[in-house]
Amino acid sequence: MEFDRPVQIHLDVDEFASDAETFPIAKIVAAHAEKRRVEYRRNEKPIKCGLLEIEGYWSESVPWYEWMTEPQVLEPCATECGLKIDELAAVIAYQIGPSNWQVFSWMSVALQGRRYQEMITDQLSRHNTQIRKMMVLASKRGKDAADSAHNKPGGSRDKRRQIQSLWATGNYDTHQLCAEEEYQAIGMSYDTALKALRNAPKPLSPDQSKPLHSTV
Repeated sequence: MEFDRPVQIHLDVDEFASDAETFPIAKIVAAHAEKRRVEYRRNEKPIKCGLLEIEGYWSESVPWYEWMTEPQVLEPCATECGLKIDELAAVIAYQIGPSNWQVFSWMSVALQGRRYQEMITDQLSRHNTQIRKMMVLASKRGKDAADSAHNKPGGSRDKRRQIQSLWATGNYDTHQLCAEEEYQAIGMSYDTALKALRNAPKPLSPDQSKPLHSTV
């Protein structure tokens, strides 16, 4: 490949007719470069060129490879070629070889770095999402296991219900007395039994009109 070739306004795809790998890509590149030239021309005003001030258009003097340096041109072209954008930049630089091939070489390296960064960011995001899911699942399993332990016969909630039921009988004058007399039989500490009675309602007298006694 010759790197110091003369300026080409339009890409000569026939030059690559014998290269089965480069030829189809060169045809697509040429089509996208000319498409961009036509798009620019739509809003372009003619200018006077040369000593004779012949009317012309600036876009007609722009080489095909200058249009291809625009990301909005290079990216859809890469998609049509079935390549990553950095891969297409490398093909243009080293297989098609325009006079500004160094620009495409640099673009290939830069875009490849960006693609790897995006890939790593995506993988980290997926990894973090998976970790969060695992943490939620582990938390749920832990909660379910704790609930199961608390709710089973002889568990903390069962013992709480037992001490509250004993208090509700009205056989004890105060929370302290109920807790003191029953905590060992139920299998609780005195402090836990007293805490379980802290908000327990006062037992009612048989006529349901007033509490039997104080809870102090």
